[in-house]
Amino acid sequence: MLFKLFYRCYVVERWHSLRSSVELLKKELEKGFVVQSLNLIPGLSAIVSTAAEQGCAEDTGRGFVIKNRACFAMMLSAIGLNPLHLVDVIEWREFEEFVAGVLSANNMNVYRNIRIRGRGKHYEVDVLAISNRVGLVVECKSWKKVRHSLSAIRSVAAKHRNRVEVLAKRCYSLIHQFREINRPNCFVPIIVLLKDVGIPVVDGVAVVSISKLNDLVTNLDYYISELGIECIENLCKNRKTTLL
Repeated sequence: MLFKLFYRCYVVERWHSLRSSVELLKKELEKGFVVQSLNLIPGLSAIVSTAAEQGCAEDTGRGFVIKNRACFAMMLSAIGLNPLHLVDVIEWREFEEFVAGVLSANNMNVYRNIRIRGRGKHYEVDVLAISNRVGLVVECKSWKKVRHSLSAIRSVAAKHRNRVEVLAKRCYSLIHQFREINRPNCFVPIIVLLKDVGIPVVDGVAVVSISKLNDLVTNLDYYISELGIECIENLCKNRKTTLL
């Protein structure tokens, strides 16, 4: 009984210590410079060093400047920290940049903030990734308060699907700006969230957490066939590009 009580007190004390260390890490990340928390959170120093090797951070000799907090946060699960604890300090531009980096690492041509007009409206695509076979049209949702109800995600999915349909039909208007756009057979609508909400596909639109994005891209054919993710036909396929 005494041992159980001692162990319970130890766990509670360790939890409070780790929580205070994470709060310190959050404050440091708000300023973009990690130094004090390196000695307080076990394994953090190695994670930050890895982040520096991958270009997410820079070693100044006195500490680390964090260049992309979304990239850095995703590495924290390796030492038992939940990346979602740091969502408050991740800006949407960092989130988009990290998503673009994952797609680029998969040998795709990546573009951000694509604007297109169709159906009497203007649309904007957060990230467009193009390979010879497929185009990935990504909507990045870095919700601070994760609204993961089916109705909320369905609403976002419907809007994004419409956006991708417009892109697939009006792609010729982008052909001089993005010459590779005539290569893919089709475009896959994808919504990327910070958190895994357990709903992999909604009305043909892929819904994936940022931590699982690379797996989706790597095994795209499997997920399309098994989950019913739609690939919307590219009407610009094989259309010739000419320079003005």
